[in-house]
Amino acid sequence: MVVKAFVKVTETLQLEVVVDVKGPGIKVNKKLLKVESVVVDVLQQETVRATVVLPQKPKKILEIVAEIVSLEAEVRSDEVMVKGILHKQIFFVDEAGDLLRHFREDVPFRFVKEAPGARPGMNVQVRGRIIGDVRFRLDGKKVEQTAVVEIFVKVTRTVQLEVVVDVTKVAPTPPPTPPPKPPKPPVPPKPPARKYIVQKGDTLFLIAKRFGVSLDALIRANPQIKNPNLIFPGDVVFIPQAHVAPKPGMKRVVVQKGDTLFLIAKRFGVSLDALIRANPQIKDPNLIFPGDIVFIP
Repeated sequence: MVVKAFVKVTETLQLEVVVDVKGPGIKVNKKLLKVESVVVDVLQQETVRATVVLPQKPKKILEIVAEIVSLEAEVRSDEVMVKGILHKQIFFVDEAGDLLRHFREDVPFRFVKEAPGARPGMNVQVRGRIIGDVRFRLDGKKVEQTAVVEIFVKVTRTVQLEVVVDVTKVAPTPPPTPPPKPPKPPVPPKPPARKYIVQKGDTLFLIAKRFGVSLDALIRANPQIKNPNLIFPGDVVFIPQAHVAPKPGMKRVVVQKGDTLFLIAKRFGVSLDALIRANPQIKDPNLIFPGDIVFIP
């Protein structure tokens, strides 16, 4: 028996398209396409906490390996519900026999995020990742764990759009083309700025939104990027950072890997609301990065 199979592998890309071209001496060819129009993007960090009792008393915890599985999203009116499972494996040495043991735990989670413009029946893409390591506190057989997960949701709707697929000249003789001007040397961005390596699927718009800066400021800080609509994985993008003036009577804290405003507030014994009010330069309280400055009221 001979089985013939046809396989097609595709990749979803976000592109800018031309819908009209006007000018003398040109012929425009258009085609009706079915495309996904982006309604809203949601990028959010959430904290997932869990407590587990191990079957043997551990001498020490060697490692907690975690991953997000069974991630799903449901579109509702002006909001998106995201649910999934935080699958963890705890590796520890027991106290009784110094044996290496391992314990599995699945922690279900569910978040509801605001998504203005979203409606039931629209298409949705969701992906998540764990920020930093899983933090834990050992108390006998009980292990209290805290993980910070980042959720990205994109809601789209299918539309038919007439786009330009070809433009041809109909004039007999094209006008003379002036010689190209030599390119100007790139101007390095002024500090302070942090470096970011472009990942697959990134655009300048998404990077600007992720780091809480305007798209214009990001473009100005990166004159080496000739076409802001065309960046590639591996490119270096400089993230501008506004100068934060020191505040009298307040302690300065430099954000470390795995930190959140909630954890910093708890560490210094202040309320989360007071910490947010003392740091108006942080546009999204759920999104801070190592190296950021936080003032403790």
